Amino acid sequence: MPKQPIEKNSRIKALSKLTHADVYPFQLERTLKALKAATQKRFNELGVSITVEQWSVLQQIGRTQFISQVELAALSEKDRPTITRILDLLAQKGWIERKHSATDRRAFIVGLTPQGRTLVNKLQPDVSKVRHAAWKGLTERDFTNLQKVLDTIRQNLNGTEQ
Repeated sequence: MPKQPIEKNSRIKALSKLTHADVYPFQLERTLKALKAATQKRFNELGVSITVEQWSVLQQIGRTQFISQVELAALSEKDRPTITRILDLLAQKGWIERKHSATDRRAFIVGLTPQGRTLVNKLQPDVSKVRHAAWKGLTERDFTNLQKVLDTIRQNLNGTEQ
């Protein structure tokens, strides 16, 4: 049996029944994808073979002298297998080094190599430019409100109260 085309009025009715809970998760996802795509485009233009996911981890490592893989996974909100895979790639590229922890021989700590530090210093201004372009036209009040909304959503999902 052939499918009946959906009438325009029924689509409008269906869309009008959508709530904030229906619409905003998609808008958040689309916005994040657009920001990641713009950042990746800039990396490609610069000829740097790095993904946004790798950059986020490299940048976290760059904020510390050395950090444990467990702490890094928590900070970057990535599971252990994912963080291990990313660190393997960053190490292969010569941007990070792993050392045994002085307090736990089973654990590793990671830090930037000189090449990794140079890369972070090179890319950080370009990443900032992409973000500032995205934030154009927004006020401090907009950011304060956005932070409050995002914090509330995250707290709701984590089952914690404000």
